[in-house]
Amino acid sequence: MTRLTFLFRLFLSLLMLFPASLQAAEGQLVFTCPAESPENNASALVLREAYAQLDLAIQFNPLPLARAFKLANAGEADGEMARIAGIERLYPNLVRVPVVINRINLVAYRMRMDEREAASQWLAGSHRRLGCQQGVVAIDMLSQQMGLACEPIIHSDAALEMLMMGRIDALVIPEPLAMRILAENPDWQAQLERIVLNQIDLYHYLHKSRQDLLEPITSVLTEMQNQGRIEELIAAEQTTPVRTIPSVRALRSTQ
Repeated sequence: MTRLTFLFRLFLSLLMLFPASLQAAEGQLVFTCPAESPENNASALVLREAYAQLDLAIQFNPLPLARAFKLANAGEADGEMARIAGIERLYPNLVRVPVVINRINLVAYRMRMDEREAASQWLAGSHRRLGCQQGVVAIDMLSQQMGLACEPIIHSDAALEMLMMGRIDALVIPEPLAMRILAENPDWQAQLERIVLNQIDLYHYLHKSRQDLLEPITSVLTEMQNQGRIEELIAAEQTTPVRTIPSVRALRSTQ
């Protein structure tokens, strides 16, 4: 092997190690987000408008919940679209932009009953078979606070069906995700009782390598918040049909 060939191969090897975010940095940022989560749409509207004011284009890469966290934390994306406060303790390479860009309810669904106990008391019953959407950090935290024994549910589309079939007694899930499933099965709605457990705020996160964006994007989002623009976008999204963000070109490391 000649010295020139060796150096060329070494260059190619090093190039493969660069995170996808660096390759996408020319005029466009890539943010991971949970796949098939309708609440992402309001977050996307807010962030597209905010980054446009900085003359930056953005795209989103929908991925399974845990996978999205790992890639963003590893620097293989420029950050995470929208997550709850506190995930930086679990993923220390992510930096939270301190402005709420969206909010969602965590809810539990159970079959309608004639005699109802208090929701928290009923859910915490030791004999309850609870299904919880896997990978949602806010649900994990809430279940610990309420002392809920949860069976992790991986496939959300099958979760409500499990409830309807009596395989679980209740399902704990982000409300927008449940809304999407119920929109596809409207006859289920009348048979189910909805229990609001908590409302959570969502924040945008940057990878620490993009901290140069922290001050300008915080400034833009703060101004949008003060003008009521973020609330307008959230409200507008809530009145539109439930949909999901279309997948973009997968990050190279996921291929």
